Amino acid sequence: MTMIIGRGSERDRAALQLFTTANRSYIENERPDEERAVEGLQAALRFAKAISPTAKCRSLTAMYNCLGLVFASRRTMVDCKHLDVILRDDGFSPIPKVQAMEGDVVVYRRNGISQHVGIIYELRDISLQHNGSQIEFWVLSQWGEDGEYLHKMGEVPTIYGNQLEFWSERKPIR
Repeated sequence: MTMIIGRGSERDRAALQLFTTANRSYIENERPDEERAVEGLQAALRFAKAISPTAKCRSLTAMYNCLGLVFASRRTMVDCKHLDVILRDDGFSPIPKVQAMEGDVVVYRRNGISQHVGIIYELRDISLQHNGSQIEFWVLSQWGEDGEYLHKMGEVPTIYGNQLEFWSERKPIR
């Protein structure tokens, strides 16, 4: 995959014109020129299965990253340094885990710094397996340039960290 230094600026013709809601902030991004080699993607899949044996590979691609999946419709790569601006400008609010539902966003931080983001796609009631009320969160996320996965919330590369935050842009029903 060819990456050009300086891609993603407003002057770069290949960069998307990506802005937060109401055009408040321009979000730098970069688009790979080509897909990663098949051998590298296959190695990434083996790595993902070692971390999360229950994970399902949805798409084995390196053309976007986690922020590109969640906030740019799988079209580009966006650096995690932009996550807090996107959350704020797009009207997301932090919510307690007990209020999280399908479609909300989970943010992974390490030492307080955002490293990863995914979309909650399923809340599984596993109470019968644990003799009491217990919900298992499943997330849809892109693991860097290693593919898009459906996985248990806690089964991610350790580099993403284990400080979890839940965010929603839901509007109240009136």
